[in-house]
Amino acid sequence: MTTRSKRSTLQNLFLAVAATLALVGGYYLGNLYSGKKPQLETATVIPDARTISDFALVDFNNEPFTLDNFKGKWSVVFFGYTYCPDICPAAMNTMVEVNKALKGNDDLLEQLQTVFISVDPERDTPAKLKEYTTYFHPDFLAATGPDEQLRALTKQLALNYRLQKPDENGNYLVDHSAWLIIINPNGQFHAVISGAHYDKPATIAKDIAIITDFD
Repeated sequence: MTTRSKRSTLQNLFLAVAATLALVGGYYLGNLYSGKKPQLETATVIPDARTISDFALVDFNNEPFTLDNFKGKWSVVFFGYTYCPDICPAAMNTMVEVNKALKGNDDLLEQLQTVFISVDPERDTPAKLKEYTTYFHPDFLAATGPDEQLRALTKQLALNYRLQKPDENGNYLVDHSAWLIIINPNGQFHAVISGAHYDKPATIAKDIAIITDFD
């Protein structure tokens, strides 16, 4: 290869790299100035928010808890049970830290509610649920209800749960999904956050602010 052809090859390579950098840079600058939101790190938004059929549960005040309880506010919902030894306390503590991270964003906090729904209604009475959720935060809500209602609701949210066989003392564990479910003010399934992100409450708070447009 001649010196001239080497120089030509290097020049072409340089021009190709420069063009690629200009294209990538232009893309990000375009996003910046077009007002596009930053990418979510912990949450996944459902492409088309899914309508949720009505259901009939009971809250921790022994009052009806239906789809209407999700309307008018953004809701972060977790399905578990109060006897859960690990994942449920982790989820609840994460939401405590998320709320702390949102301090100062009063508009969002006013429009955001955290709801714990028990899939173990046999043991989780309204009184038990109230004691459990308010231990973590006085504003957290809770509900439970008949198995058929719980299964109809969890199915719509792509969640699963299964009660294991009781031991000789009548104690049992419940296998359940570990997602945080975000429901929008129209009562629609809007987004999910994996339990793998429970150790990132500040990032979860940031994503919630982006999703709800209160950032």
